[in-house]
This record gives sequence, structure tokens and C-alpha cells, in this order.
Amino acid sequence: MIAMVQKMGGTLLACLSLLFIPALTADECCSTGCPDSCHTIGDAVWVGAEFLFWRPYFSEQEWAVVTTTETQSTPNSSFEAVEFDNQFYQNAWEPGFRVRAGVDQFASCLDLSFSYTWIEGKDRKNLHTPGSFLDLATSTDHFRYQTFDLLIHRTCALNCCHIITPYFGLQGLKFDQWVDTVKTSSGSTANDKIRVDGWEEALGLKFGAHYDWRIYNCLSFFFDGSFSILGGGQDLKQQEITFFNSLNTSNVTHHDNTSVCIPGFHIQTGLTFHGCFCSTAYYLTLGYEFLDWFNIQQVRRGLTDNGQIGIFNSQLGQRVGFQGLFVGAGFQF
Repeated sequence: MIAMVQKMGGTLLACLSLLFIPALTADECCSTGCPDSCHTIGDAVWVGAEFLFWRPYFSEQEWAVVTTTETQSTPNSSFEAVEFDNQFYQNAWEPGFRVRAGVDQFASCLDLSFSYTWIEGKDRKNLHTPGSFLDLATSTDHFRYQTFDLLIHRTCALNCCHIITPYFGLQGLKFDQWVDTVKTSSGSTANDKIRVDGWEEALGLKFGAHYDWRIYNCLSFFFDGSFSILGGGQDLKQQEITFFNSLNTSNVTHHDNTSVCIPGFHIQTGLTFHGCFCSTAYYLTLGYEFLDWFNIQQVRRGLTDNGQIGIFNSQLGQRVGFQGLFVGAGFQF
């Protein structure tokens, strides 16, 4: 544990040390091929927006188990062979958006930026197993993911056409999840209704670096990598109500509220085109990104037998990740 902390501290110091590298001007690096009138010098304010097309990946997302029992015989005995088939949510590609704003050289050679990301989606599952104890089951998993960043940047031209921009600052995370499941037993005389409501809020530090390679005139290749460590709270309420012949026979509720530390990382890569129109600088960007968060809340499994099984399943341990494409544009004024 001490070695890991020392390694993380060394990485952070290395990133922060880049803030003190003397910055070169664009002319000292290489020609961008863009007219000078397109580049605002000094306290430039810029805004941008991006369309996201991501696919979410959630671990620990079983919602049902199909049990198959078969009687097998040997010359001396007979026994039952049982097979369990876990059913998982498989979230599809979902649209989202990200907005950005910033001020260049708001303090000496430091830049300031703000961004907000939002994406929401759901997955609906149906399971029909006639002849078994569980005849029919339906479930809907709904999530909403939001983050914001407030970062300080320092642009450093390392050599011709290669620019690295280290940054650090604050990041916030809000993750909400709702699950509704209905299970109907044989003969439709009994059914279970399960409702899960959970939210997660966290705030902490983010640091990383943005690498920009101007490959041709106004066209650049970029790579961005960052690490975050957040602290916050989680709240998860899971309720199972059992009906038999339309009468409520059981009502079991688990409620968890705890503080938690949430690490995560985020990588992006793609192309950016810088241009100008009527003396206004703009950019167009297209790329791919991947991000992953650890220690996120998860739905308790096996909430049966008056809840005794679910008690032994921790609410923590889920990983929440996204990967996909983004396309966007922005301008200075």
C-alpha cells in the first residue's frame, strides 16, 4: 500500500513539474498553416460542445438465474444434475453530450476550463421459461451518469509541432440507477416485485495531460489521459414484495448508506482541425474515448428467504465503464 502511494505521488509530482517548463509560442514551435488573424492572443474565451455515442459496461449486473434440473441415472443410483444460467443486462449504445468552456491565460500562463458530461440509458429484459417455477420475468435497468471538471492547464511546446498540456483540478461525479423487476411463478398465482433505487455522489481531484501533435497544417492528432480519485457517499434501497393469490405475503427492504472512495481513469484519442471563419477561430474534433470507475454501488443478489441471502452480498464492488465515439466543435471570441 505504501509503495502504491509513493508511486502515485511520484507520478503526480512529475505531471505538476511540467507546469514550470517555459512555454514556447506557436511561432517557435511550427507553422500551423492558419492565418494569424484566426488566433486570438491573450485572454481568449472559448466554448464547445460534443455529441457522445457511448456504450456502458456494468459489472455485477445479473438480474435472474434460470435453473435447469435433469434426473440422471447410473447402474447403481440416480441423481439430479442442476445447471444455473445467469442472465445479465446488456446495455446498448446510448447518446449523450458534453459541453466545455474556458479562458486562456486567465492567470499568467495558466488556462482555466470547465466541462459537463451527461448520458442516460436503460435496458429491458424479458425471460420466459414455461414449465419451471419461474414462468415469466421482466426487468428494466435505468441509469443516469453525470460528471463535471474544473481544471487548470499549462501549455508547453516541447519541440516543433509536439505540445503537451498537463492539468489538474476538481472533478465531481453523480451516478443514479433504478431497477424494476417482476417475476411471475407457475400458474400466475405468485409473483415478486423488486424495486431498486440508488444514487452516488462524489467529489475529488483529477490530474492528467493532453498531448497534441500537429501533423499537417491545421490538423492535429491528440491523446489525453487522466486519473481521478474521489470521495463521497452512496445510498441504495432495494425492496422485494411478494404476492400470492393477489395478497401481499412478504415485504423485505435493504437500505444501505455509506461513504466510499472512488478511483477512475479516462483516456481519449482522435483528430482536431483548427480553422477560422470571419476572423473567428474554431475547431472540429472527432475521436474515441474509454473511461472506468471502480467501487461503485451494485444491486444485491439473491434477495429471497426473507432477505437472508442478500444480506451477505456487499453493496460495493461494481465497476462502471463507458467506451465510444465523440464528435464536436467549438470557437473563440
